Amino acid sequence: MRFNHPWPTRLAWGILSPARRRQQQQQQQQPNSSSSTTNCFVEALQTKLAEIPAEQLKMIVLDHMVSVPAIKEPVADLAAMVKAFQPQCFVLVDGAHTIGQIQNLHLPAIGNIDAYLSNGHKWLYSPKGSALLWINTTSGFVTDTFPEPTVISSTNVIGNETTSLSQRFAYVSSRDYTAWLSMDAALDFRQTILAVMLPFINIVEPWQSKPNIF
Repeated sequence: MRFNHPWPTRLAWGILSPARRRQQQQQQQQPNSSSSTTNCFVEALQTKLAEIPAEQLKMIVLDHMVSVPAIKEPVADLAAMVKAFQPQCFVLVDGAHTIGQIQNLHLPAIGNIDAYLSNGHKWLYSPKGSALLWINTTSGFVTDTFPEPTVISSTNVIGNETTSLSQRFAYVSSRDYTAWLSMDAALDFRQTILAVMLPFINIVEPWQSKPNIF
């Protein structure tokens, strides 16, 4: 199930609608602390999961940061709840607004997520078309055929050997890779320029080291 734009229909089968109503009941104010924000999302997810047969929940998409209003969701707590409810549910996190916004973004530390997507053209300041896909290779969902790009990579192994996950996405079709290659330079820019201009914001190392971007 895809839980996409706009707010508040973001999380699972409209579960943010009751969360939004709770906020509106509080004199139209957004949560004023991290704990109140967490409680808002957790309570909404608990309510909705109680209405869903566990065997029917195959996949859920959680947002890490909502654009309007600007709220960072407690994805670690939400993902843990989903896995406790249905361990076989594939948890994908939409982190379109996170890279360049969240300090020290370390994806494995989130826990209980199977894949993570983020865009570079928003807050990393790299061109449109630059993005990343992180896959949790220990989650049990990665196979010889999943995930696959929409176009077979030219680095796919021919014969009986297995094509690795990185090889599947390494060189796909005849697309222009300029935007992807620019993400390395965007990380350098944030470290050498913005870290000097904004020393009070720790945005130098989103993954403690540069990610390998395909």
